[in-house]
Amino acid sequence: MKDKILGIVPARGGSKSIKDKNIVPLNGKPLIYYTISESLKAQTIDRVIVSTDSPKIAKITESLGAEVPYMRPKYLATDTSKTIDAVLHLLDFLAKTENYEPEIVVLLQPTSPLRKSLHIDEAVGKFLKSDAESLVSLCRLQEPHPYKLKIIEDGLVCPFFKNADSSIPKQLLPDVYRLNGALYITYRSTLYNYKDFFGKKVLPYIMEDCYSVNIDSPIDLKIADLILKEESGEF
Repeated sequence: MKDKILGIVPARGGSKSIKDKNIVPLNGKPLIYYTISESLKAQTIDRVIVSTDSPKIAKITESLGAEVPYMRPKYLATDTSKTIDAVLHLLDFLAKTENYEPEIVVLLQPTSPLRKSLHIDEAVGKFLKSDAESLVSLCRLQEPHPYKLKIIEDGLVCPFFKNADSSIPKQLLPDVYRLNGALYITYRSTLYNYKDFFGKKVLPYIMEDCYSVNIDSPIDLKIADLILKEESGEF
């Protein structure tokens, strides 16, 4: 089916943690370059659209080969705006102006610059072979394990989980995972039914730590830069 799978890259202009975060330089290129480049390489993505309220981001995006069919309204690009609302707004716009209604949506956040086209294609392939409503990317949480987390109550250290035994060797603890933000895949119908990227049946796609850096602070940029330099053989 032509244009069955749509890749959406959400990239608002504002950011408090890092100014112009989505286009901040990373190893000589704007951050968003890495997500657009790999999504365009992916064999399973039929179309790549960037949702942004920023003319600067839009200009860079189009120069990289992705589409910006319209500018996202400012009320959907605040610090408290939800990505799902911007995605649904974009889907409504595409349905109304182009009669374009993709069956599957892949959310590709530009803050995951180390995700590769291989990951996209593997994850989409896994999703298509399943009867799940959604797929999300995860990486194993190394330390600290949730059983070892603490809180402070009345000035005293207490376990976060009341019945957790923090003395258990980590080798005996169950594996736990965190969302790494790199991939969210779901049906268009699921987005409208649940107003969320999570359906009732969600598949995991496990990624290694080295591909799971999520840019939220300057130290994340430094880590990603080191990994990219190592990949390119710069040291």
